Amino acid sequence: TSSEITLTSGTGAAVHVHAHESLVYVVRGRIKTTIGEEDLILELGDTFLHPAGMPQTVEAPEDSTMMKIKLSAPDITKFFEW
Repeated sequence: TSSEITLTSGTGAAVHVHAHESLVYVVRGRIKTTIGEEDLILELGDTFLHPAGMPQTVEAPEDSTMMKIKLSAPDITKFFEW
């Protein structure tokens, strides 16, 4: 699934963990993210991966928009049911 998320300056998400990977693309502004112990500042056009099971945060130092795509492999056993 995908979603476009708009954050106003100074807002974001506290430390959290997901069971899925997320691919994020910065559409507008800048996004500060912490993935595990690594701090990153990303700008327009940058992409980054939030790995599954890794503590992460997201914050907008300025009004920003990002596209988030949740990555999860389908259960392929469902394709082979007889």
